[in-house]
Amino acid sequence: ARLINANIGLRVVDTGFDGFDTHSSQPQELSSLLADFDTALKVFFNTLAPEFRSRVTLMTYSEFGRTSWSNDSDGTDHGTANSHFVIGPAVKGGLYGQRPSLAGLDQWDRMNFSVDFRSLYATVLDRWLGGGAATVLGGTFEQLDLYRTSPDSGSGFPPSTTAGLVPISPLRILDTRAGIGGRTTPLGSKEKWNLRVRGVSGVPSDATAVVLNLTGVGATTATYLTAWAAGATMPGTSNVNVGPGEAVPNLAVVGIGTSGDISLFNAGGSVHVVADLVGFFRAGSDGATALSSLAPSRLLDTRNGTGGRNGALGPDGFLDLQVTGRGGVPLGSAGAVLNVTAVDPTAGTYLTVWPTGETQPTTSSVNAGPGLTVANLVIAKLAANGKVRIKNALGATHVLVDVAGYFGDGTGGRYVSVPPKRIVDTRSGVGAPKAKVGSAPLVVQIRGANGVPASGADAVQINLTAVGPTKDTYLTVYPSGTDLPNSSNLNLPANSVRSNGAIARLGADGKIVVAVGSGASDVLVDVVGYFTT
Repeated sequence: ARLINANIGLRVVDTGFDGFDTHSSQPQELSSLLADFDTALKVFFNTLAPEFRSRVTLMTYSEFGRTSWSNDSDGTDHGTANSHFVIGPAVKGGLYGQRPSLAGLDQWDRMNFSVDFRSLYATVLDRWLGGGAATVLGGTFEQLDLYRTSPDSGSGFPPSTTAGLVPISPLRILDTRAGIGGRTTPLGSKEKWNLRVRGVSGVPSDATAVVLNLTGVGATTATYLTAWAAGATMPGTSNVNVGPGEAVPNLAVVGIGTSGDISLFNAGGSVHVVADLVGFFRAGSDGATALSSLAPSRLLDTRNGTGGRNGALGPDGFLDLQVTGRGGVPLGSAGAVLNVTAVDPTAGTYLTVWPTGETQPTTSSVNAGPGLTVANLVIAKLAANGKVRIKNALGATHVLVDVAGYFGDGTGGRYVSVPPKRIVDTRSGVGAPKAKVGSAPLVVQIRGANGVPASGADAVQINLTAVGPTKDTYLTVYPSGTDLPNSSNLNLPANSVRSNGAIARLGADGKIVVAVGSGASDVLVDVVGYFTT
């Protein structure tokens, strides 16, 4: 335990505890040995520094098992089946495998085992130590569902590795309506389902998180979707809030589990799920870019001509928006953080955003019903000329675009996933007074709290939810210590529930501000990651 506390880079420590080869006096000997083992475990975990306790697994192993019949010396002899322990805060309790049957055994017969011991090694190698079981063991063996978390975090999230963004043109990887992604039915009530993302559509083996535009479609009742790293504990947060019959999108940055999957959960009723891949974060440098966060700035408003367009986009109408060279985004940027809003469409429609000059993808970036104002966060790959194309599908709609950051070269601006956590809920008084936010904006401490370090964090990735506003309104997120910008992150009608992702620059004091445009609304803030300075 003291060696682990010294943090000198040890991955595996092997120690022996002998005396279990009990050919005589086994009842007395075994009881004493297990008592010693129990005491050793208590001392070990009490000695471990708190920051290492969730990162340690103990696994017992033995060169042989024991027979079921006793010999003439009140002991047992060498056999082929044995019990093993896997111990630690991350381990799911329970019995794995089947107890061997004693039926029909003669005195010197050996019990049959149900779990190959190489499965135990394979599980610990791949699911705890990060991979390599097939190489070490010379083959592939069934793995056991032993862990509810992974190392480096007490929640099962991937290790806290800094990663850069690789933006891509949008690509649909899941549509339960059409069988894309391996599913042809909606998610049912309280159903959890895993989607493979690593190794799919160009997502590499070193990817730590994916950037998805996640959409709930045709819900039978008001519900919400939650996305998180497969194998981790399900967070008490939501990514998309969907009303009956609606199609509601939201950008989600989702950590990837050690299995290469993400988990999706539907709270109630049934709902189809669509996921469009728009990028991934990887620990390596190949193609990865760094975020430079900005105070929000409006690049496009077709209602007044900001950005060069004065007038709504009609059916199949599009425009090419210059992003670089405006709002603080330099020339040569690979991608941008945009909040894209459809305003008062005349028909149910959707907007698609992609790099100018590339083939239009079969994806959507914003879905909006007639007469509604709907915003969605978009991480957009930029064309070589720094432009994106925005196309409207049906009817006519005004479009707003606000920029909050850009991706390019740099040593900072790397993304770090944290276990999703609700840090503000004004309905219950979590992280803020138990009251709707009105004319006085809500100030939220980010740096130094909830998994975000006290130094070295420049921006935060949050999911922002407004619940039950008293009027049609909008929410704006901006750095503390700066003026309220002419932009919005979330738009919603009175008495509704809407969510949207936001990448928000932190003020000098490590805080962000959430302002409500009109009326008053309950506000929820979920932290899912941060970007380094």
